[in-house]
Amino acid sequence: MTKVTYVEEIKHNTDAEFRAWVLNLSTALQGCGLVKTADTGQIDIPTAIRPGGNQWGGFEVYQFADALQATAPIFVRINYGTGSQSNAPIINLGVGTGTNGEGLLTGANILRGTENSQAVAPAGNSARTFVTHTGSTFFLAWGSGGFTQNYTRAQFTTVVDRARDDAGVALGEGAMFLCNDYSGVIAAYILQFGAAPKVFTSIPQCIIPDGGYGTMVGTDVQLFRHSMMTPRVRPLLGVVSYLNAEIGSGAAITASPLGTPHTYLPLGSVLGPIGADYSAKSNAVLAVLWED
Repeated sequence: MTKVTYVEEIKHNTDAEFRAWVLNLSTALQGCGLVKTADTGQIDIPTAIRPGGNQWGGFEVYQFADALQATAPIFVRINYGTGSQSNAPIINLGVGTGTNGEGLLTGANILRGTENSQAVAPAGNSARTFVTHTGSTFFLAWGSGGFTQNYTRAQFTTVVDRARDDAGVALGEGAMFLCNDYSGVIAAYILQFGAAPKVFTSIPQCIIPDGGYGTMVGTDVQLFRHSMMTPRVRPLLGVVSYLNAEIGSGAAITASPLGTPHTYLPLGSVLGPIGADYSAKSNAVLAVLWED
């Protein structure tokens, strides 16, 4: 498991350009430590054809590589396609606790989370992507700086994080799935595992002050922990929130939300925007676990 970053100029006008950005993202997903499954029907990138408007050109399915995968599996499906504009690439992710062997997510699952804007084309700029599968956390921020609208922001951001105990040890009880696009609209889901797996829409559970307040105690900036229900209320380790004005985006920080120090990547309004509340207020934003 490792951190992966790469820079590309995303283009989506030809089959070759479609294959190029899909290959870059696919390589990063495997490079970060996710395991590609043997599900049939997955995209054959060297022969893939750029799909027409509002169509998907293929998918891939990955699974977590942590110790809990054998007993509490998590699978991630990523779809690659074309938006309403023929030169607008789009992706989205689904998360589930199983597959049918043909790419369909089963068990507790969200077949499709939110996706990036279907009408926003690449700008011809260098786009930066961040990917990691750290322990029991998966994070992707795709296409930051490479698109014509809100071009400084990542076009798609997602986090999948297992529930933890109070010491930060991952549990097989459930997982939080967060995703959003460049506009900052967050989709948040809780997947509960066990004998009766289920999924429900939630918010990224976190108590934060409204605008106008600060967290500084001396020189220390305070962060806000997130939690989920499994149905027990459990903390998360893979995400914390902070006030945007107090920490800059993109430079790693050290924090100890569950006792042990860990390295986090502040997303701010650049790699997000994804925050501690459903409307992604600019004052409260997310940092994600960013470790090898």
